[in-house]
Amino acid sequence: MSSSTKTLLLIPLVFLAGCMVGPDYQPPETVRDGTWIDTNAESDRTVPAAWWREFGDPVLSELVEDAIADNTDIAIAAERTREARALSRAAGSRLYPRADAAGSIQRRRQSENGPLPLDRIPGLDAHQTIYNLRLDAAWEIDLFGRNRQAAEAAGARAEATEADRRAVVVSVTGEVARIYFELRGAQAELAARQEAVEAAKRSLELARVRVAAGQSPAAESLQAESRLKALATLIPSARARRDRAAMAIALLLGETPESRLELTTHRIAMPELSRLPVGERADLLRRRPDIRAAECRLAAATADVGVAQGALYPQLSFSADGGYQSLDGAGLIDSASRAWSVAPLISWRLFDGGRIRAEIAATESRLRQAALSYERVVLAALNEAEQAMATYRHGLETVRRRREAWEALIESRELTGIRYRAGEVPLSELLDADEAVADSAASLAQAQTQAAVAMSLLYKSLGGGWQTADAASVRNDD
Repeated sequence: MSSSTKTLLLIPLVFLAGCMVGPDYQPPETVRDGTWIDTNAESDRTVPAAWWREFGDPVLSELVEDAIADNTDIAIAAERTREARALSRAAGSRLYPRADAAGSIQRRRQSENGPLPLDRIPGLDAHQTIYNLRLDAAWEIDLFGRNRQAAEAAGARAEATEADRRAVVVSVTGEVARIYFELRGAQAELAARQEAVEAAKRSLELARVRVAAGQSPAAESLQAESRLKALATLIPSARARRDRAAMAIALLLGETPESRLELTTHRIAMPELSRLPVGERADLLRRRPDIRAAECRLAAATADVGVAQGALYPQLSFSADGGYQSLDGAGLIDSASRAWSVAPLISWRLFDGGRIRAEIAATESRLRQAALSYERVVLAALNEAEQAMATYRHGLETVRRRREAWEALIESRELTGIRYRAGEVPLSELLDADEAVADSAASLAQAQTQAAVAMSLLYKSLGGGWQTADAASVRNDD
């Protein structure tokens, strides 16, 4: 074949190799405008990457960072990322030729009664040793981009898995902070209950003194003792909530339940709660890992359509093998021992009962599903963030009002104590005042806990902390 003829044959192959079937991926339209429902939200500042450090609590920071390093869910997500990256590399390798090398030494004996009797071939020995040295190569030319589309789909799925891993990091950090605040809140409530018990003890002693002095009836001391016992029954449940929170933190850190019980022995005040930076509304779509994962899966589904459509067109592949074969090991690599073959192959699914069209229709349906899933994830993210902001805003207001009520009850209780000592009011009023202060203090602690938990959920809904996923990144495979 002349060189000009070969050139004419290669020209259409070059053009065909640049063809890509299937739809081009277009990033989906996102919410580029609009403002938060909470018009007082601090949108001029972005969400801090390591938002838990903003509270100045070294214990919380240590717990979160230990969880990022040791949490089993994060470790599992990292392994899934490694798996997806490996599959992506495997899919990309189909774009390149494949070569295999083999060598063998075969000892055999020919049959004397076979179709070619040995006595008819002069000098042929029935026993033979055959030496082989071969190299096989194969390459599928990606005429219509089917393999490239498959590689793009695998790469997009690997990116989606990485985004899933980051979402796990965001979830775990938010969960550690949430449970940590619940632990501190249980400690605050426990302290309020214990202070109520101590106040009840003081009231009981005062009642006993007045009964002994004949200033009050004996029933008052019994009433004070009954109130004391009732208040003491509320302490175990607060301790149980505190201990359960410490054990839950240990689980998030991949440790045994008792490993973090020392958290219960040191009381740390709840963080100061204030308005939080939430950034622009459109920034949410860039921060949330679950939105990024949904977008990557949409890109993968788009590439899958191209893979399916590529089956409508012919596939061209080349296979070649060459090497040496000899009955004499010394002459194995002589020119006379060379053997080779080249075999181009064109395959085309011409008639398959409409199976290709059905497969294309199925991938197009999956593409539409992926687009709808992306839209659902975006709407859910916006809804979750708006709800979290509203919950936290109302939580701050609740804390403010309950603190005011608690301060007012403390002042009222002081006046009631003075009046009781002066004999102006019965003991029941003093005990009621003590109980009101105790209940108000416990309610304030609960409100602070709920607001702090809402704050951690707000950061989580805003995608805060996803950058820290890079600290636990699985770069070892790259």
